[in-house]
Amino acid sequence: MRKRRAALTCAAFTCGAIGLALATAGPASTGCTTQQCDQSSYDYVGGHMLDENTYVTNDLDSDWLPFPGNSTIRIWFPLQLLGRIPLVPVVEVGIDQTPNSLASLEAGDNYTQGVGQLAIFNALSTTPPPNSDGGPGSFTFNKVDYGGTLWVTATTCAKYFAHIQVQFVPLDAGPSTQGPDEAAAPLSTADAGAGAD
Repeated sequence: MRKRRAALTCAAFTCGAIGLALATAGPASTGCTTQQCDQSSYDYVGGHMLDENTYVTNDLDSDWLPFPGNSTIRIWFPLQLLGRIPLVPVVEVGIDQTPNSLASLEAGDNYTQGVGQLAIFNALSTTPPPNSDGGPGSFTFNKVDYGGTLWVTATTCAKYFAHIQVQFVPLDAGPSTQGPDEAAAPLSTADAGAGAD
């Protein structure tokens, strides 16, 4: 392991234990006292399908998503993922916006898998809750329908960039057994941290 990678790994895990966490509430304070740890959030409607079962926020070689300390990214899936069964997302974080580039390699920068406080999942659902009259609901943002949502929070104090991938159970694996009552409804903005970048 190069010295830079060791430093990144140490910095990434100084605020908490290693391990994926599935949270039901918004991010908690990590004891940071600087402005870089003010809570923030933003919606992301980009990304694309690598194949019919794999969604990514961005390509490894393209610009990664800004992921500052104590922030939440609200990712909106393409409409074709509505009702699909998602698996546990994979989050990777780097210290610059293109950590898989030749320039980053030459500079000694790299990236690692985001776990623990670097990747807390607040909501992951492709099955919308029913609307107020009991009819089929929808995932809507800015008057556009989407195929579901994933909320990812970093409760560290450091600034990172993220690449997020979500695998889905293959379409030919049979019908979904997940009912509307089992779906996680998107959390409110207040739950995930006020403000936007």
